[in-house]
Amino acid sequence: MCLIVMVLSISVVHAQQFSLGVRAGGMLTWPGFSDSDVKDSFGRKIKHGFNVGLLVGFPLKNNYEVIVEGGASQRGRILTFNDKTWENHLTMQMTDMSMLLRKSFKITVRKNIPIQVFINGGPEINYWFRSVNGFLQVDGGKKFEYEIHHGENPPQDGVRYMTLKNINTWLFSFSLGTGIKAPLRNNRYITTELRFISGHTFMGKKDSAFINGMLWGSGNMQDTFETNLKTLSLSIAYTINIDVKESRKGKSTIKDPSKRRR
Repeated sequence: MCLIVMVLSISVVHAQQFSLGVRAGGMLTWPGFSDSDVKDSFGRKIKHGFNVGLLVGFPLKNNYEVIVEGGASQRGRILTFNDKTWENHLTMQMTDMSMLLRKSFKITVRKNIPIQVFINGGPEINYWFRSVNGFLQVDGGKKFEYEIHHGENPPQDGVRYMTLKNINTWLFSFSLGTGIKAPLRNNRYITTELRFISGHTFMGKKDSAFINGMLWGSGNMQDTFETNLKTLSLSIAYTINIDVKESRKGKSTIKDPSKRRR
């Protein structure tokens, strides 16, 4: 990671070329468990989500490139328990920051139509800034909705709350992806990427969650936040290449003689 940061710093200072773009896609997320005891008590399902963001790329030598991304996503977690008859659905909003080192391979699919096939990988940091609500469902029946309260002693207003404590709001992951980058017109490109994001930070502890008004224990309500998040995303990006050196060509650097001081 330190090497990537150093390469990026050098590129930012000296680069005459870079790319700017926007990125959006869909996400499938599921929880990863910490140990076998958790796996014996809980199951998991896939939750749908999405992400949007901006990206900037700095080309390096030998068809390498550093990609820096920033954006936001909505993803979540579905835990099952009590022989998979209970489901706990939690929706989460996050800000996403990633730095990827990309290696591209140029391929000509048709005459004068080159494309790039690439692989990339690098760290991702997510900040869990919001989680408004979720719901419980038993045997596919009625949904019992709840709101989120961080800390002890939720409001006594008749609303069902899930109280969260000792939660990790900063989550660290590693991303690995592959895709295709195809040219459009005027230095513009369209990119499709399939990416796997492996979370390495637990969201909290086994006893981080509690829902008021619920019986806890085997056969009743159960939960654990000693889980991380695994995500598979499919995204499309639209980028434009910018060459600072080329954009300066044809511009005179000689001052107008009439404006010189006498």
